[in-house]
This record gives sequence, C-alpha cells and structure tokens, in this order.
Amino acid sequence: LNQNEQASPGDPFEDDLTHAFDIAPPDADSTISWEAFALLPSREKIEHAIDVVVNQACCNLQFLDREVLTKVVDDVYDETEGEVMSHARKPLALLYSVLALSRRYDVTVPPADKKGERTINGQATLVGQRESIRKLTNNSLRYFRASRALLDPANCQDVMSLRALLCMILYTQASSMMSTCYSYICMAVAASLQMGLFTESASKDLPESEKHVRRRIAAVLYMMDTYVTTALGLPRTLRDMEPDRALPTLTPPTSIHDPMFGTYAHSRLIQILAVTVESNHPVTKPIGQKNGFYGVEYSKIVATEEQLERWYNQLLVAPSEQQAQPGVDDSKLIRSQLMLRMYYAHVQMVLYRPFLHHALKDVRRSSRVSMKAYACGSACIKASMQVVWLAERMEASDLFNAAHWFVTLIVAFTAACLVLFVTSNQGDPTVDETAEAVRRIRDLCSRHAQHNTSMRRCLHFLESLPQGPPPAGPSFEPWNAFNENLTNFAEAFRSSEESPHQTLQGEAGDDEVLQAHNLPQLRSFLNTRM
Repeated sequence: LNQNEQASPGDPFEDDLTHAFDIAPPDADSTISWEAFALLPSREKIEHAIDVVVNQACCNLQFLDREVLTKVVDDVYDETEGEVMSHARKPLALLYSVLALSRRYDVTVPPADKKGERTINGQATLVGQRESIRKLTNNSLRYFRASRALLDPANCQDVMSLRALLCMILYTQASSMMSTCYSYICMAVAASLQMGLFTESASKDLPESEKHVRRRIAAVLYMMDTYVTTALGLPRTLRDMEPDRALPTLTPPTSIHDPMFGTYAHSRLIQILAVTVESNHPVTKPIGQKNGFYGVEYSKIVATEEQLERWYNQLLVAPSEQQAQPGVDDSKLIRSQLMLRMYYAHVQMVLYRPFLHHALKDVRRSSRVSMKAYACGSACIKASMQVVWLAERMEASDLFNAAHWFVTLIVAFTAACLVLFVTSNQGDPTVDETAEAVRRIRDLCSRHAQHNTSMRRCLHFLESLPQGPPPAGPSFEPWNAFNENLTNFAEAFRSSEESPHQTLQGEAGDDEVLQAHNLPQLRSFLNTRM
C-alpha cells in the first residue's frame, strides 16, 4: 500500500482493512476445513446480499447472474450437509466476496437525514447509527478476509475465481483503496489474458453460454482498468484491443429494460473515455519543459465531442420505453440511467480538464484569450455542475450510494474543479453559482462522510474553504490563505513568456492546436485523497 492509503489515526476500520491484505495466498489444490463454513449466514441473508450486489454494486457493470449465485449457494450448503470436497474453495470464496460487497453497500444505507443529523423520535441516535455502521463494517471486513484467505488473486484462471476477484475489486474501490484496487485489476488482467478472454480463437470451442459469460467479464474488466488507470494517471494495462472485444454483447440491446442495456452503454462510453485519455492526457510521451504545458489538436476534441453526442442520443429512449413495465423494479432503471449520465459528465470533465486554466480570470488577463480553449475550460465547469445536480437527484430518490463504482472519485474530481474555478475567479459575477455548487457538494459529503472514507476526505478539504461566497474588493485574505495552505492552482496555469508552448495557438478564433496543461496539482489532490 502506498502512503496515500495509510489509515488515518483513530479509524480502526481503515487499520483493519489495511491488514486484511496481508493474508498469505492459499494452496490452490488444498481442501478447506469445517471452520471455513462458520461465517455462512442464513439463506435469507444470502438472498438479500445477492439482491444488493446484483442490483446496486453491479449497476452498469453486470458480470454476475442471480441464477449462478443461487446455484453456488445451493452447492455450498449441500456440502455443509456432507463430506467437504476439494472443489469447495472457489465457490465459497465467491460467496464470501459477494457477502463482503453487500455489507459494504449496507454500510451506506440509509444515510443521515437532509440536515446531516438523526432525531430521537423514530430514528436512531447518532451514537446508535455509528455503532450500527461499525458492526456492518466489521462484518464486511470479516467476509472479505475469508474470501481473500480462500482465493489466491494471482492464480484465478477460471470464471468463478475471476468473478470473486472482480467482487474484490469493487470492494477495494468502495473502501477507497485505489492502489490496492489497481493491483487486483492487474492480477485479473493477467489471469484473463492467460484464459484468452480477449481473443475470439480461445473461445471458439466453448458453449455459447460460456462465451457470453467470458465476454461480459472481459468487458467489465476493461471498464475497471480504464477507470482506475485514468484516475491514477497510469497507462492502461489493456491496450490495442479490438473494439468489439470490449463490449459485453455482440448485439446491442434494443430495449432500455434489457438487463444488459446499462452495461452495454457503459462499455461504449468507456471506449470513448479511453480514446480521450490517449489523445488529451499524455502519459508516456514527454510534455513541455516547464509548467507542464503541451498541445492538443482541436480536431481531436471535436471528434470526441461528436462521439459523445452520438452516445448520448442513443441513451435517450422513446416515451413508450419510459413507461413502467409490470413486475419491473423502476428504481434499478432510474439508478442505471442517472449513473450513466454521471459517467457521461465524468468523460466530459476528462475531455475538457486540460483546458480548465483558460477559464481562470488570472490566466485570461495575463495572456491572449483563445475562445476555443476558453469554451473547453467552461465546458469542464458545466459538466461539473451537472455532476452536482445528478448526485442530488440520486440522493433525493434514495438511489445515491457512496460505494457505487467511482461515484466518490467523480464527486471529489468535481469539487476540485469547481473550487479551482471559484478561487481563481474571485469577484467575477459568474462565480456565485459555482460557489453555491461547492457548498452543495460539501453538504452532500457531510451526509455521507460517516460511511465512506473518500467522502470524509473530500469533506475535510471543502471545510477548509471559507463559508459563503468570496467577497469583493480587497478582502480576499481567507481565500488567499486557502491557496497558500493547499496550492495556488491558478499560479500553475498562468501562461508566461517562459511557457514552451505559448506559440502553439495562432490568432484568436483560428486555433488548430490548443494549449493544454497536465494539472499536476489537481492530479495530486485526487491521488492524495482517493
């Protein structure tokens, strides 16, 4: 674990979670003892756990089937009634990983009320709520340890083991262990490549049902890899893949009520994200000598915008499709649609983030204004505002869960971008709405900080900001003090005569190559707090 993942003082859960990864890998061919079954709950609790994982944890990341998990439960319970067999290790590891993941989601449900408090009448007290959270957290960690002890992440060369490993990846991400999550992804990628999940020839002799399962696992793993490497600023481990192999199904779902609709749309969006990162965010190629400036062709930005527009138009459905279907849980569909739109806004932020400095007032005053670059920087703020609205909309519908895949990172990313805009545009008439959005994010984090480490870290950052909008005139001292204590972001983005790429842009309105910045301070903020 890196220094960013060290537990904060006085947080026993983070200490326990850190030590949970010190378990030695098991022998692949060894049997398991009766003690391994001691943590099994009742069938009713397992069914509830399956509901939570399939409907919430795997929202738009479907790689598990309820029927498969039910069969695993039946097999495991059948073995408890007879002699323990040597093949029981992997099904039990999958079952425990599902239980751990479900408890991780139960930790954040329900959150505090809209005022961030609990009342005495009809509600649990704050102390009782904390005790309940602690109990659920300990239960989730206990199941995770059990699954980790039964499964060697470096030796998962079968579908069942890969499913358990993907559940572990979701668990570590929900627990704000990003570097560990990345390590597990690398192990899963290595195993999937050995199994030939990303090549058609390796699956040609398999039954169609197994081909479908392998394709879904490969697609979800590709999405996870793209998300995590983008957040950490690392090269993708799955590169140069055939586009069709990164899709969960060969044929696009035709109905929004299809269980694979969200996952398929999500996979198409992640392909756009991968292209965006490759073209707009240099990882391996050198950038400018000073200040991290480099050039991005405007034509690439336009091409990505066109892809995003086509994707979004395909996401829109006819009014007849929006009608409730008999026997269908509308909350699952609404959650899927809102989260897809949040992921869409995230891709927009990644696309426009390198040009955010062009929307800062100090930069505009110190250099020639590029209208195209300014529009891109403003679009990043617009996408950030959309994330705030979507998060509040999900919370109002009781669908927001801080454990959802990458929700906390997107919220923190949004907060960093908006705070940068507010602190660098003090006194600007357009900053009030953005400052209000920052306050709304702070309130959102305060309602969920008790359940999620990343939300708590983001809240601590936002609470360091002065309350209320930045004042006009010479009374900027609180905001200047904030800049000095954290990082004066705007200073890093100022265009100067020393900038090696100042000549990239031509006359105003005629920019073919836009001046971009790798935002080292912003990336440092995210990595330190996620």
